[in-house]
Amino acid sequence: MGTHRLTELACFGRTYRAAEAVGLGLADEAVAETQVLARAAEIAAELTALPAEPLRHTRRQVRGPVLERIAHQRATDNEVHRMWGSPSARQTVETYVNKTLRA
Repeated sequence: MGTHRLTELACFGRTYRAAEAVGLGLADEAVAETQVLARAAEIAAELTALPAEPLRHTRRQVRGPVLERIAHQRATDNEVHRMWGSPSARQTVETYVNKTLRA
């Protein structure tokens, strides 16, 4: 995913329909609403069928860099909370949510 798309996702908070989210790589697949629970159970069964030790190792390899980055960024949490907690930011988010709920 390119920088432009990441900036769009981070700054504008767009919501995407299922097919578009799959096309953008934000979701692995889309299923009908009535099939969500059944498909989640299928995926869980596939994961539990894998050998536990190599699965744990793979998860650590994949998630490790992300978790390290999150831990490093915690130093800025207070600043982020201050910015997003400002009256203008809260109003902007509220307007977006209300607009999205009406759509």
